[in-house]
Amino acid sequence: MTSNLLYPPNSHLLTDVVISAVVAKNRRPASVFNKADNASTLEQPSHPSSHQPTSSSIVQITQPSVVNDVVKVAWNELSTAEKSLQLYRQRRRVTQQRYRKKIDHRAASLEADVAKLQKEVQRIESMLHPPPTVATDTSRWTAAAQFFSLFQNGIDRAKEKEHVQIRFLQAAMAPNIAFNDGYGIHAVLKNWSHRSLHHEKTEIQLVRLEPGSEGIVVAHLSNATTITESMLRKSFLCAGKDGENSEWPSFAWKLLGQRLTIRTIVRFEWDYENSRFDSVFYEADMLTPLLDLLGNMQDASTVLSSSLGIY
Repeated sequence: MTSNLLYPPNSHLLTDVVISAVVAKNRRPASVFNKADNASTLEQPSHPSSHQPTSSSIVQITQPSVVNDVVKVAWNELSTAEKSLQLYRQRRRVTQQRYRKKIDHRAASLEADVAKLQKEVQRIESMLHPPPTVATDTSRWTAAAQFFSLFQNGIDRAKEKEHVQIRFLQAAMAPNIAFNDGYGIHAVLKNWSHRSLHHEKTEIQLVRLEPGSEGIVVAHLSNATTITESMLRKSFLCAGKDGENSEWPSFAWKLLGQRLTIRTIVRFEWDYENSRFDSVFYEADMLTPLLDLLGNMQDASTVLSSSLGIY
């Protein structure tokens, strides 16, 4: 028997003639282009490699080309009408952006022009109506009358008019003038500023001027003030509480919207040597109208002790 362990049954097929007839194939490349996926994905070789590309690196390589291809394909699939519509919308967006930018620039230019015109109007008004001044030889009567004319509505927050009021005080009053709340023109301005802050709608009318002893001028005033919601909130109702959520006292509603007329007497002491006032003291009777309105002394005293009080 010719068949044994050293001679397989098909040994006649493994002769040198048969083996020499086999053509050697080229080695398979490390990467193969996969047409089925329509993308340049890489197939890894079967043998181990020291550097294996990760999935993230493959995505980074293939993503730009894939996106560009998708965009091109999507654009080519659009009809001519759809392409025209897309281009029209794009041009319209650009036009709208330019228009908004032009409008914003125009608005800023108009605001600047309005500010210039307002300054010019103020300059012309100051030329047509020059601020009142106090001459060094003016009388005590004229100075007292001008004082109430300038401070009829308290401190004027317009810079030009506020400067006029300050210049008047500097010309008509001594630098160390004695006042209810202290000494000096600063004390006078502080008192009027406080009153103007807490009495938004006030109107002071000079009723009459009377001569007093030793150069004193006595002025009788009618001080009318309207109590507003803002005045009440700034005074005592919300002090130490949570603002709008604070509960108002019952008598506060009686004050809201009421117009109080407060009779006031002001005494000016005139310095003949310097032609200025040495002292100004006032007394205001706010208690009487409060009693008429609230009906009891306790509530009236509470209002007087607040920032609304004038006395």
